[in-house]
Amino acid sequence: MLAGHQLERFQLDTKRMQREDYERAADRVWYELKAYDPELILIGDDNAFRLLSARLSNQKVPLVFLGLNGAPRDYGLEQFSAITGVFERPLLKRSVLFLSAVLNKEAPRILVLFDASTTSTVSHEHLSQLEPYVKVGNIHIDIRLDNRSEVWRERVSQAKVQGYDAVTVGLYHTLSEHDGSYTEPDEMLGWIHDNTSVPSFGFWDFSIGPRGNVGGFVLDGYAHGKTAARMAERILNGEPASSIYPVIDDSGRWLFSRSGMKKWQLKVPEGLDGKIDWLD
Repeated sequence: MLAGHQLERFQLDTKRMQREDYERAADRVWYELKAYDPELILIGDDNAFRLLSARLSNQKVPLVFLGLNGAPRDYGLEQFSAITGVFERPLLKRSVLFLSAVLNKEAPRILVLFDASTTSTVSHEHLSQLEPYVKVGNIHIDIRLDNRSEVWRERVSQAKVQGYDAVTVGLYHTLSEHDGSYTEPDEMLGWIHDNTSVPSFGFWDFSIGPRGNVGGFVLDGYAHGKTAARMAERILNGEPASSIYPVIDDSGRWLFSRSGMKKWQLKVPEGLDGKIDWLD
């Protein structure tokens, strides 16, 4: 979308580091950013915004955010003179509602797993108001947030014994091993695929695939970024950022893995024929 402009990327990389190192990472990115002297800044996710917002609010450079999961009032947007962007709303409730039909169970029990990252905590609030148990329609949902990889593996492998009919995987990008080493996200996703005792579903498009989750009604990261890029283009063409109202992205798409559906002998619920994007 912005191929006609010179883009430079600065990575905080907070998902792979301890919280006590966040400020050092923020300082590094800030000095790199200042040296680059951009005409516009795109900033993605809650950690990046929270760690840099105080310094960015004192700049006159227009700002476009994306991937923020909280409510607008959580971010102090009024302190910025030139800001707009896209709030992310993971499609948690809508994604789990279809599980009763796809599992062919009247009242399934679903285990929802998140890491304990900032994004997961905010997403959790939207789904359950911080309660560990919640009901969506006739579906009983147990929500667990944990950064310990060994806890994830135990919960996934024991899900069927514990009475669950499916696992839904949220975010899994801040997990670590017992010795403190970082667990690569694709490694955990592949482990779940190989070892889960019940079908696993997902909330985000990147978690679905032949070595990932079976499917779900997922947030489309490409569409989310495209919306933010259009806002950036308007600003670069002379439109004031303050005249572009922030939007909430609650769009999504049905995404499934054929091999995953076959592995668990699942069928597409009625009414979804022709509406699904298939992988493999």
